[in-house]
Amino acid sequence: MTTHRPENPLIVQGDQSVLAEVASPRFAEARDRLARFAELVKSPEHVHTYRITPLSVWNACAAVARLIVVDGVITTERGAVTVRGAGGGSPL
Repeated sequence: MTTHRPENPLIVQGDQSVLAEVASPRFAEARDRLARFAELVKSPEHVHTYRITPLSVWNACAAVARLIVVDGVITTERGAVTVRGAGGGSPL
């Protein structure tokens, strides 16, 4: 068990929901990171509720894959996607 740190804004619950305390000095950073892989369910004044679902995790993985492809040089031949970098191409 870790010690309680009041400056950390998140509480993860057993039902895979995450509570984010708006008044925390680290709330903005936590919100931005949570938005990548969790869905905002409720956003009342003091505590926002996020839910982590298989779909939200899938979408986060897909977003990362898109970023990797967009940042590289893409060559397509017969439906294959190749990212060319310093070490040559590698099929995705």
